[in-house]
Amino acid sequence: MRYVTGILIVLAAIFIMGGLGAIMGLTTDFRTDTVSQNYTLSTNTTSTNGTVQLSSTLWEALITNASVSSNTTSDAPVISSYTDASKSLFIDGLASNTTRNITVEYKKAALSDYTGAEAGVKFFPVAIVIGCVFTALLSVVFIVLGR
Repeated sequence: MRYVTGILIVLAAIFIMGGLGAIMGLTTDFRTDTVSQNYTLSTNTTSTNGTVQLSSTLWEALITNASVSSNTTSDAPVISSYTDASKSLFIDGLASNTTRNITVEYKKAALSDYTGAEAGVKFFPVAIVIGCVFTALLSVVFIVLGR
């Protein structure tokens, strides 16, 4: 019976580890808020880019945490860079000599006012991994020693 119990515990730990990707995604969703802002942006005859200033800091200063769209069909807007100090988002792929409405959706920190919560939520996936490994090792010890 102890072999069956040990094997079931190891399988449960493996199952939980398999769901770690979803847990990481949920943790990120909990740590961030999505903000949508609209801007009017104009380009001249020689320019196909523009800059907008965000009202909040882009989460982790990564442009992958933001997306941009335009109401002008000739635009193919792409975020090329972000400056954290000024909260400026640089956008390429705009049609020249056009005024358009740009919508920027981005993630900002949701727990910035609660530093203890931020640290705890960051550690949560690590705690799951440590717990699963520890449980699996104890199961193996339980099977081998049989006490």
